[in-house]
Amino acid sequence: MRLQWAFGVFLLLCAAGVTVLYVLAPQAGPAFMSPKTAKILFLHVPVAMQSSLFFLWSAVAGVAYLIKRRPVWDHHSRAALEVGFLFALLATLTGMVFADQQWGVAWDWDPRQQYIFILLLIYAAYFALRLGFTTYEQTAAYAAAYAVFGFLTVPFLVW
Repeated sequence: MRLQWAFGVFLLLCAAGVTVLYVLAPQAGPAFMSPKTAKILFLHVPVAMQSSLFFLWSAVAGVAYLIKRRPVWDHHSRAALEVGFLFALLATLTGMVFADQQWGVAWDWDPRQQYIFILLLIYAAYFALRLGFTTYEQTAAYAAAYAVFGFLTVPFLVW
């Protein structure tokens, strides 16, 4: 129960942090075309970072499930992955808005854009994987292992 409460507080603090960073974002510097273009970065970057943190939380909870076999860890892994997926999708969309304003094209298959697309596909497959088994134990075990190995792809986005 205490862990669930802490996870809820973590989610709330992440959402509050993104909101505060966006509201308090400074005006654009000379490197940007417009103040609106600069301001989107103060939403885009924290959301992208938080998606990585949620994917990390999902992997940690996945390892905990594989070790202890307690359903609470599966629930944490799944919840963190769901939120991380939404944040990664939001980071992709805000990145497209920034790219369109800054460079005149929203998507030009830059390596980072390709990789975030692949990352979204990898994590979307997680949800399909959860539907592929008949017993909860099988579903939770395979999903936990997939969350752990799926996280191995996240550091490539930082590079």
